[in-house]
Amino acid sequence: MKRPSTAIAYLDAPRLLRALSAGIGHVFQRREYLNRINVFPVPDGDTGTNMAFTFKTILEATATSPDERVDELMEHVAEAALDGARGNSGAIMAQYFHGFREAVAGKRLLTPEGFAQAAIAGAEAAWTAMSKPVQGTLPTVLEDFSKELSQRVSGGVKDIQVLLRHGLVRAQESLDNTPNQLPALKQAGVVDAGGQGFVDLIEGIWTFIESGDVDPAVVDLQADLTGAIEAFDVGDHRFCTECVVEGEDIDREAVMERLEQLDSSSLVVAGGRQRVRVHIHVNNPAQVFLVCEEFGRIKQQKADDMERQHNLLDHAGEVAVVVDSGADIPPDEIERLSIHMVPVRLSFGDREYLDRVSLTAEEFYEMLQTSDEAPLTSQPPAQDFARVYSLLTSHGYSVISVGLSAQLSGTTSAARQAAGRTEAGDVRVIDSLSATAGEGLVAMVAAEAA
Repeated sequence: MKRPSTAIAYLDAPRLLRALSAGIGHVFQRREYLNRINVFPVPDGDTGTNMAFTFKTILEATATSPDERVDELMEHVAEAALDGARGNSGAIMAQYFHGFREAVAGKRLLTPEGFAQAAIAGAEAAWTAMSKPVQGTLPTVLEDFSKELSQRVSGGVKDIQVLLRHGLVRAQESLDNTPNQLPALKQAGVVDAGGQGFVDLIEGIWTFIESGDVDPAVVDLQADLTGAIEAFDVGDHRFCTECVVEGEDIDREAVMERLEQLDSSSLVVAGGRQRVRVHIHVNNPAQVFLVCEEFGRIKQQKADDMERQHNLLDHAGEVAVVVDSGADIPPDEIERLSIHMVPVRLSFGDREYLDRVSLTAEEFYEMLQTSDEAPLTSQPPAQDFARVYSLLTSHGYSVISVGLSAQLSGTTSAARQAAGRTEAGDVRVIDSLSATAGEGLVAMVAAEAA
């Protein structure tokens, strides 16, 4: 039910958080659709999942730290977005919130003027995060939205509700124009997925402010889009690689310049002086982590196989098998059986690696001979499993997750925690009661039967 029309002169922190939460909820509901229209920079079908994970981190962080000031709230939002950012769009949104946060510093309330200024700052920051900015993508929609807000405020708009309505209309127009700016989108017959995610966010916020409720837009999630998307490949770089770098006085531009020297694409570096998040597409993730170590401590390493993700579009509705890398399965068998692997953490001293991703078996044995430190292992965090489960279930898969014996490791426990968090879909976790080759055989039998 629509609320009586009352001018909104400002938003305080609690109401801004409720509005943001409503917008995030709308993005969650649109996750599958965003995955299906994901074409650029590569058609790996995970934009919706990545944006949902990025925004979910914001909800978790702000739920435990209720703020009374807008600047305090946006501090938590920006840090949470940087911490939880996933994928190209997630990293760009993290940088958007970083710029937004800086613009509201010292402000207790968010006025229309402050909203417009912060949106401009966020859009400008988003452009700086990209190594090679491309028109017709998420930053384009952010920029057009922010310019509309600025123009409306300059024209005398004093009502945030009216301001947001004009901004939403302009953002939708900008989104609709993305196929005219980016040939890959026009060829596939879709709009930019990241830009669509932002429009969905604003639409959810607008619906909440107007009516106090979330009224998700009706969309045909079964629309036949895969035919167009299948015409694309993942390009020259197979692994979507990410990490967080923490340090003192980090030069974000220097990090970007150094990473640009690698054989890579889709580079985004978001954050500030104490912490940055790196997103990049490469064939050798280990090189990325080595470069990033030059600038600080490395955390939250990940490397997703985009070719495997793209292939999910061909097999929706089947059963997918997930294992941790403690399962000793030959790489060619993993490929043949389309098994999805979550890497165990390995560390030599204070350097952490992702098993089989940033450290190969050959490199492990070489370090075993040369390092003064004995290697240690640690289980993957539950969120690593949750991200894989969420991606698979969003493409219609049921999931069987085979884990290292619970008597030997907490890995299976982490997998079960993640299964309990997965919003939709059928995820079953099986304790293999074994390790290495034994665990691998259980997973292979499951994959053969899937």
